[in-house]
Amino acid sequence: MMIGAVLALLVPFASAEVSLRKVSEIPAIGPVSDDGAFLASIDQASIGVWRLSDGRQVHRIPLPRVDKTEESDSIDFSIDAFSPDDKSLAVSLTHYRDRKRGDAAVYWVDLEKESMRQVYLTRRDCGHLVMPGGIEPTVCPSATALFSPDGKHLAISVFSYLEQIVRSDAVSRYVGEAILVDASGAILGNFKDEFRHDPKQYDKTLDYVAESANGAIAPGFGADGHLLGIVRDRSGCEVRDLASGTRVSFLDECSADANPRFIFPGIIGGSPPSCTENCFAHYWDARTGRGAKVAYGRLGGASFTVGGDYAMTTFPDPGARMELRAAPFQTVLFSTPTGPGWDNTWTMTADGGFALNHASGKTIVYETGLRARTPEASAAAVAPPLDVDSPPATKAKPDPDAYAVVIGVEKYRQYGIPAVDFAARDAQTMYAYLTGAMGFDPKNVVLLADEHATRTDFQKNLGSWLMNRVGPKSRVFVYYAGHGSPNPKTGQGYLMPYEADPAYLEDTAYPLSKLYASLGKLPTKDVTVVLDACFSGQGGRSLIVKGTRPLVSVVQSKAEPNTVVLSAAGANQVSASFPEARHGLLTYYLLAGLRGEADAKHDGRITADELIAYVRPAVERAAKLQNVEQTPSLMSPPDVVAKPWIVLAPKK
Repeated sequence: MMIGAVLALLVPFASAEVSLRKVSEIPAIGPVSDDGAFLASIDQASIGVWRLSDGRQVHRIPLPRVDKTEESDSIDFSIDAFSPDDKSLAVSLTHYRDRKRGDAAVYWVDLEKESMRQVYLTRRDCGHLVMPGGIEPTVCPSATALFSPDGKHLAISVFSYLEQIVRSDAVSRYVGEAILVDASGAILGNFKDEFRHDPKQYDKTLDYVAESANGAIAPGFGADGHLLGIVRDRSGCEVRDLASGTRVSFLDECSADANPRFIFPGIIGGSPPSCTENCFAHYWDARTGRGAKVAYGRLGGASFTVGGDYAMTTFPDPGARMELRAAPFQTVLFSTPTGPGWDNTWTMTADGGFALNHASGKTIVYETGLRARTPEASAAAVAPPLDVDSPPATKAKPDPDAYAVVIGVEKYRQYGIPAVDFAARDAQTMYAYLTGAMGFDPKNVVLLADEHATRTDFQKNLGSWLMNRVGPKSRVFVYYAGHGSPNPKTGQGYLMPYEADPAYLEDTAYPLSKLYASLGKLPTKDVTVVLDACFSGQGGRSLIVKGTRPLVSVVQSKAEPNTVVLSAAGANQVSASFPEARHGLLTYYLLAGLRGEADAKHDGRITADELIAYVRPAVERAAKLQNVEQTPSLMSPPDVVAKPWIVLAPKK
């Protein structure tokens, strides 16, 4: 069918036909345990747990009594998650009290004892509309929960809609909270974030826009058990370690209406709340931010389930086929089951072993013959990164005639420009190496990051600041991490300052040719430039104006005879990041090389030719694991290649 053909174009990988075999039928509908062994259901009186393999009910737990205050009260229990060992359930309660006040509660269900205990409760006023004729209550607080990987804690997400002021436009205020509890109900952490949507101030197409730098917190767990939160702002979706406040990753292709949320520990899923055509669902690895976009049909409401290596979506059109994504991006097509109920809801177990058709109040269970890889096998495929964040011990003493400009632009002012993962961190670490191991006096090094890296800052520090200080014996080092962008008309590359706009490069960006020309005028023969960016317009650390196709050929700007340039990627390639190390791919291997990995002669003197000999193949190998072609390059006059960048202290 046409949708399948479109997806095949988007994902040009191998596909295989898989037949489904019916194994059981369960007289209930509900979520499935992570290991694909059980299904949980809920009605007005009790929770039931059913075994998928034979369809038998193995547990029944009565729901607690919740008293109504008025007939208009609304009481809704829902099952949020199984624990990893299948011995517990997380159940949430939303109780609207006459639409004026609301209770949001979470229960810990012990399946072996067939009992449930309340571990969280909050009671708040419902959000309201301020209308010309008065105040009308709207949305009351709600809560959902997710188990930690060890099953000992719950991450509870509480969402409160404070108010919506209706005039000519709507201004809305919300509060998102992330709460960590244990089985006894003890609160181990509480994180809160208020945000605001004002369509007069921001793009009206956005569902949620933060008034400050933060957005609503959607909490969950990393695979290592750390409490993480998804924080949305104008630049996208950041995964943050809530305890330390540090960024873990940035979700690629995460739009404001993607509704990202943790589905399993370490796995985030999201899709627009409503969709009528060209619909896509997303899933991401919380640790790396990398993910996939999967078409799920022309109609809204199709299911999307992620787990292990598999993501399954369905096309609800009669006679359609569902498509399953298996790492690494393999598309598997199921044959269409015969009989009624095809166009109802489908889900899949976390390991990909069972496909479930929910129709007419019952669940039909099919075996797929698929199983996800074990986490151990997946983890063994990638070697852990070296710790490159601390400068190595060296013989370097502060050189009063060494100057550097270090730039890292991670977040951009212009709406719609995605953040450059780890660019600010790259620059800060490079600054630490220069001042702590490479002989650059801190007072002679300028560090520019994010909003302090404007076009004016570029022009001043790369121009007059260096020209007024550099002499014939000076060393000069320039580092840039951030977006690059090609001019669609000329093919010339530009560095992207904080306020840059790819639609107005000549007015807002900084030409690469201008950088090389300015450095070429300095009265020294010792200039080094490192560019952890790319200029192809094809993604990664590269931008192109929306609506313009990536260039087939990008003009390669040439450096002056006094300048050595280490570039992250070829003219028509993408510069990638290394999420496990939390650095750009080039920067990580450059730092590793400076720590001694590139010391081919074992003399402690690491030169440009040794660095490129180490960095180029290392980056190429790591990039291929991300399905990216990236080959670093070195442009250098012959007489400076052998000069050491760093001289390491002898090992004791």
